[in-house]
Amino acid sequence: MGRINKYKLYEFNTVSPIIFITANDPDDACFKVSAKLAKILLKQNKSNKKTLTFIKEILGDIKIKRVEESNETRL
Repeated sequence: MGRINKYKLYEFNTVSPIIFITANDPDDACFKVSAKLAKILLKQNKSNKKTLTFIKEILGDIKIKRVEESNETRL
C-alpha cells in the first residue's frame, strides 16, 4: 500500500477492499476489477513508461480472495 499512498483510490482505499462488479464469469470479474484500478491510477498520473511499469507491478500484487455470484434474478 505504501507505493500508492499518493493516489486517490476510491473504493480500493482499504487493506482488503470489497468491489462489486457485473461480469460474465470469475475471470471476467477479475479482469474488470484490475482494469478499473489501472484506470484510476492512469487518470491521476501521466501515461508514460514509468507509470505503466508501476501499474503493471501493482496489478501483479493484487490478490483476489473471493468471487461471489449475486442472488439477484436476471430478467
